[in-house]
Amino acid sequence: MGRLEGKTVLISGASAGIGEATAKEFARAGSNLARILTARRVERLESLKKELLTKYPSIKVHAVDMDVRNRSAVEKAIASLPNDLKDVDVLVNNAGLVIGLDKVADVTSDAIDTMIDTNVKGLLYLTQAVLPRMKERQQGHIINIGSVSGMERWQAGIPRWCCVLRYEKSYALPLTSMFVSPSRDSGGALCILIRLPLCFTLTASKHAVDAITRALSLELVDSPLRVTEVNPGKFFSSKTGPSWLFQVKAFRFMVIHSIFSPFSNIPSGMVETEFSVVRFGGDQNKADSVYKGLQPLSGEDVAEIIVFAASRPPHVNIADVLVFPTNQADARTTHRQA
Repeated sequence: MGRLEGKTVLISGASAGIGEATAKEFARAGSNLARILTARRVERLESLKKELLTKYPSIKVHAVDMDVRNRSAVEKAIASLPNDLKDVDVLVNNAGLVIGLDKVADVTSDAIDTMIDTNVKGLLYLTQAVLPRMKERQQGHIINIGSVSGMERWQAGIPRWCCVLRYEKSYALPLTSMFVSPSRDSGGALCILIRLPLCFTLTASKHAVDAITRALSLELVDSPLRVTEVNPGKFFSSKTGPSWLFQVKAFRFMVIHSIFSPFSNIPSGMVETEFSVVRFGGDQNKADSVYKGLQPLSGEDVAEIIVFAASRPPHVNIADVLVFPTNQADARTTHRQA
């Protein structure tokens, strides 16, 4: 019998991406695995529930319509779980999102509230609803999905050599929401350094997740309960469609280096999910360009790590994991094929 057989696992944000992949991976881990799936998109949850029960008929699956931002809804959902699923063995705090690329001075209050309420308060609400019973039973594992954003601090924009132009007359760069720094190289070519603003709210919220995880580990050190943080970086989506390009105009110039999509250099752990589509307000083309020239992580890649951590023997705790695709060294450094 595997270590996860018969365990009750609760996953937030299970309707897509890493959450959905994690649900499937846990289902594969044991023939009697009881599952609780939570998300706001009920139709997707029901579809996933049907798929899992068809493939693994011996497991139990319970889908819950729950918005983690609503504390009373979280408490009600946990209190109304079926009796045979009330004792949660593994909690995966996966629900999270990012909206836009705005700077501190520009981000809207609605975007701030949505990100903080989901990424931080939602994680706390669900943890507080499940943890007391784990303490009573002296058994449980909390796995928080963090981000490389919670391990590094961003500046207002990330430098990117977008293109090199050799010019004879004046130039115009009709770019918005970006800092453009022109200069000349030793050969007289015009070098344009682009700084792309990042969303500081995601960074702040994921630093909070890291702090919460570390504090919880300290609080529970005298108990058998385990706490893990998995940091795959920001999540992005890639389906189909061309990359979005800078439009650079000049009276006369010769392009020495090709123009790259600014979104292809957004720092990340690069996990291919719906995360980037949400970030860019549903703009699939902008989301697609994030992955140009490299192979990102998939939701399944991260899910395997989550299940591996959960399946360790009771005396072993995988406290912290940072995962990148092979051609990424840190949040800012990637190698892309032409």
